[in-house]
Amino acid sequence: MARPHIALLREDNARQGFFEPEQYRSVLRHLPDDLRPVVQFAYITGWRIKSEVFTLQWKHVDFESGEVRLDPALSKNKEGRVFPFTSDLRAVLDAQRVESDRGRRASWCRGCSTATASASCR
Repeated sequence: MARPHIALLREDNARQGFFEPEQYRSVLRHLPDDLRPVVQFAYITGWRIKSEVFTLQWKHVDFESGEVRLDPALSKNKEGRVFPFTSDLRAVLDAQRVESDRGRRASWCRGCSTATASASCR
């Protein structure tokens, strides 16, 4: 029995445009403060900013076990991932946690002030 010949399409999806460390540091220096941690996280992990980094929540970060988990539904290939903390990643996440706590505190104070002019923020 003869098999038909099926011509395969040529794949051309090789990754391009990698940053050398000095290029990465240069980009970071030119970014606004609020974008630096996003780019740092993406650079360290190799995760996609829009579909993977921006979708993360604190429930995905386990400081005790030292890892970040990406849910399968959030990844391009629908496979979950676990990324262990590096010292650089821990530093980025620790700083973001402090900033997040500061932001919640400021929101609480604004809410108190809006609710009643005499409310103290404690």
